[in-house]
Amino acid sequence: MNKVITTLAIASVFLFSGTGQAMKGEPPRIHPQEIVEQLNLDQTKADALLEMMRNHRDEMRNSRREYSGRSYEQHKLKRENREQHRADIKNLLGEEKFEEFEKLMWEQRQQSRPPKRMN
Repeated sequence: MNKVITTLAIASVFLFSGTGQAMKGEPPRIHPQEIVEQLNLDQTKADALLEMMRNHRDEMRNSRREYSGRSYEQHKLKRENREQHRADIKNLLGEEKFEEFEKLMWEQRQQSRPPKRMN
């Protein structure tokens, strides 16, 4: 009985923490609306940024579904898409807001990753 309770407790910790997500190999959760709010953008730029982020997310999801195997060409294409996405956002926001955007994105990624194991 104790083994069952212990197993259930451990499973619930993984399920309700970000660790379960990270173990499945999924990317960290990004919350675009929170980032836009923290950037204090005008409504036009906020809407444009949210649309760009949604489109990029959808493109990346589709590319993961489309290509089951990994190839160098696929890697290059994804990298080019990410670089173009970042350039588009930088053009929209300007240098200062883009730096703030990058920092907020990094912070959200760090929060949704499990702590590193110390061996």
